[in-house]
This record gives sequence, C-alpha cells and structure tokens, in this order.
Amino acid sequence: MTELVLQTEMEGMYLPSKIWVYNDYLDEDTRISINNYIHHRTQGKWKQNLDEQRSFVLHGENVKLCGLSTYRAYQILWSLSQIPEYFHQTNDTITDWSEQYLNKNLDPVCRLMIQSARKAEPFNGDRNWIPFRGIINILPEGENLEAHLDADDQVIDTEINQVHSFTYYANGGNGGDFWAHDKYDGEFRYSPNANDALIIQGTGTYHGVSRVKQNTRLCMTIRFIHADDLILHGHPDKFLWKPNFQ
Repeated sequence: MTELVLQTEMEGMYLPSKIWVYNDYLDEDTRISINNYIHHRTQGKWKQNLDEQRSFVLHGENVKLCGLSTYRAYQILWSLSQIPEYFHQTNDTITDWSEQYLNKNLDPVCRLMIQSARKAEPFNGDRNWIPFRGIINILPEGENLEAHLDADDQVIDTEINQVHSFTYYANGGNGGDFWAHDKYDGEFRYSPNANDALIIQGTGTYHGVSRVKQNTRLCMTIRFIHADDLILHGHPDKFLWKPNFQ
C-alpha cells in the first residue's frame, strides 16, 4: 500500500466531510485475489438489486423503504442491519458480535478486504470501526450514479455522526469519475485508476459518479461506522422503527 496521496475537506450540506485518496492500495497478491473475486461475482447476467430488506414496522404498519437500490445494479456482500441478532446489540457489544459474525459468515476474500481497508486513515487499525455493509458496485457503460448521501437514519444520527465509505477500484480509466459538491458549490472530482482506494465521510456531502464512457466500472465499497455512533438499544422492541424480517 502506498502512502496517502490526497486528503481534502469539503464544507458539506449537512456535516463537514473529508476525502482520502490512496494509489496502488493493495499489494499484488491481495489485488489479484480481490479482483478475481469481484469479476467472478459479476460474471454473466446480473440484475438490479431489488430485494434488499428495507422493511420496518412503524405504529403497527409495515413500511418498505426505497432508495437508490431501486434504480441501479449492485451486489450486497453483507449488511449487518439485515441480521436479526444485530438489533439485540448495544454499543458495548457490537464490536465483538460483528467480528464474530463476519469471521463466521463472510467469504475469506471479503475479510481480507476489510483487513486491508482498516489499515488506512482514518481507521488506523481500530476494530471499533464496524464494517457495517459491503457491496460490489456495478456501473455499465453509459450509466452514472446520481447525487446521494451514504446515510441511514435508522442506523445513525445523520445530523451528528458520519458514515465512512471505503471504495476499492478493480478497474479505472473508463470514465465514471467520483464527484462531490459542498454547500458553496465547490466541487471535488477524482478519476480513479485500477487499485486505487477512496474514503469519504459520506453523510454530510452529496456525491455521485459521472457517466461511464467504456466497459463496466467495478468496485467494492465498505461502509464503516464507529461502534459508539450506531443507534443500538439492545432489543428490537426498543426501536421506534422495528425491523421486519418476515
């Protein structure tokens, strides 16, 4: 892994945000393993991910939350909020529980990616940064990713805390630039290369991806949230939005 090549700050729409960029992030053996895994997962036909569980019970009524998942293609590798036991955790138990769960259930390549990502700033090896969700983003030629925030009001207080999104690029040089805007309409733009990594505080600043010019843009994104920042009450009945796993 090379040293940090860029750190920038933006005055976000909601919270100030930082962006970190690393070049040549993974060593050769790790890069080959992770790229092979990503390409294997995306071979052949794939479809839009329309079945992600975002269903909650509010005041006795079932409510299904819809977002960008309805409009774009990606593959969920894991998502802790889709695991019933997650809602029995507290801020004191989530670190050990998530580590045990992920070690038991994730593909070894995903665990390798988590381990590699945690070495970077701002995580610096701290296991209390919880790898909350992992996906493979798939953007075919001609498509883009509209402006959005990496936030979930049912998981963290988005007015106070940040989700840190780590993205590893399996390929590059084909368009699909990352961009972000701050409240003064200042723009950050980055054209990723293969084996780059980009980390953003995605809660406060709108960001997206420009139109892919050629081939399919493939990357793996992990959302990290610090254990102290998660909204956890120890039992599903204590949540205003109660998860529905039926």
